[in-house]
Amino acid sequence: MATGGNASSSGGSMSYSVGQVFSSIYQGNQGNIVEGYQQSYAITLLGGIDDKLEAGLSVYPNPTVASLTLKIVDYKEDNLSYKMYDLKGNMIVSHSITGAETLIDMKELPTAVYFITILDKEALLKTFRVIKGQ
Repeated sequence: MATGGNASSSGGSMSYSVGQVFSSIYQGNQGNIVEGYQQSYAITLLGGIDDKLEAGLSVYPNPTVASLTLKIVDYKEDNLSYKMYDLKGNMIVSHSITGAETLIDMKELPTAVYFITILDKEALLKTFRVIKGQ
């Protein structure tokens, strides 16, 4: 959970927060400004057929700017696949999962929220909500 506050003195005032995800730095003759924005996020189980899998399937880092790792623990990957959808429901990519860790390249995708569904054959196991940043 992020925190923040305000500080002021005779020299000026500022607001701050801890946990910024993205930031910019501006430099000038009289000082520097570092600004950013904070985006709250959650990895949410949106649906599935087996609650025991919640701890066994994970994606990280979330949010991401380049790639995402899909990790599978204690589950046979023989028939697993994933599909990525945008907020409009358009399927962006669909691939088989061949190992315990799968790298998902998101570098070329626009900044947005995406849904990644994990399937065993055609049965939905879990859906992740993923934020792609700049």
